Amino acid sequence: MNANKILSTALLSAVVAASSLAGTCSNSGFYVGVDAAVNFTSMKVESTTTYEADGEHHKAGQSCTVKKEKVQPAAKIYIGVDKRINDVKIGVDFGFGMDFGKVKRTYDGWGKDDTKDGRDEVQIKQNWNISLMPKISYSVLPELELGVTAGAKLAHFKTTYVDVVPTDAEQDGADSKKCCRIIPVVGCYVLYNFTSNWFAKLGYEFEIRTKLKMPTSLAEKNEDPGFAGNTSAVKRHTHVVKIGAGYRF
Repeated sequence: MNANKILSTALLSAVVAASSLAGTCSNSGFYVGVDAAVNFTSMKVESTTTYEADGEHHKAGQSCTVKKEKVQPAAKIYIGVDKRINDVKIGVDFGFGMDFGKVKRTYDGWGKDDTKDGRDEVQIKQNWNISLMPKISYSVLPELELGVTAGAKLAHFKTTYVDVVPTDAEQDGADSKKCCRIIPVVGCYVLYNFTSNWFAKLGYEFEIRTKLKMPTSLAEKNEDPGFAGNTSAVKRHTHVVKIGAGYRF
């Protein structure tokens, strides 16, 4: 028997054994679920003036940092598989989520400018995300599990930058940019098995800080006196509290 045939036989035996074990273990195997969540999002805007407008107020290189926090609803559907080994369960979830609403912050684009004749607005909206979350849990009771999870989300963002000059509305400008970012995520959860098939889950996740670049075309165009352009970057992190239910096959 050649090496390829030996390897194929070993892989097939492993798949059959794993499937058999998942089917015979109590409260383990394949499942689907849905979560409703609340996102506590924090946004930090860092802006730098790119053009010296009058030499007194709007100096090139002057920076401004502001923060904004907002609560947003979210939802997620997921599928997963896990395997129980004594009181420990190891598994992985694959999910698709949506965030509703956007985080918006209006600020003085030149920081220390006392005249406040120009204000900027930054908006962030996460349209969708795909997550892969390995997890491990421990059964403190036959029906109750405590678990931790760590993985990543691939999230799609739309960032919008608005440069506003109240003294001349025709000079107002806006630009937007779409991008995808990989966000590291850690979390914990409590899971309760009502029956051998149905379960409920309460969880918490922390989306580690993600940096998003704002559109640069607007800042490049606005290089005339009275309408100094800015380059902006945004740092975002989110605390997520979620509750949901699922069905195990």
